[in-house]
Amino acid sequence: MSAILLAGEITLLVLSRTVLALRDSNRSLASRIGELDTLHAMGREILSSLEPTRVCAIVERECRKIFPMDYCLIALADVESSRLRAVYRRDRGRPALTDERQLEGGLSPRVAEAKRSLRVDELRRRELDDLLRRDPDAPRLLSAIAVPLIVEDR
Repeated sequence: MSAILLAGEITLLVLSRTVLALRDSNRSLASRIGELDTLHAMGREILSSLEPTRVCAIVERECRKIFPMDYCLIALADVESSRLRAVYRRDRGRPALTDERQLEGGLSPRVAEAKRSLRVDELRRRELDDLLRRDPDAPRLLSAIAVPLIVEDR
């Protein structure tokens, strides 16, 4: 009789862990679905207008739905030179700046050049200080995401 109780308790324990894992998976899936919905909405709106300021405002608004940001910088990469040109910058609660300027030597060009995400804590302190010192958007810009966006085969 005690062997049956022990087997029943083990089964309940395994079932309980499985239910918890399933709940975690469902939460993660719901988060991903929300992100995909946001990307889909962003794509739809971008296709409705190729006016750069409007497109940048849409990208910023939709990105804020996915992750918190205090500062948004959107830069375009020149295909031939791979240099970045800032086309949109905005602090939360302030008007957007749309004057264009080259981005050189800071965190954003480093991320675009590496073609992968870069965590600030992956860098040695001296390397981080050097990147931030050369970036006019520092210290507001402490993380960067490079996302390829192709418009009209470019």
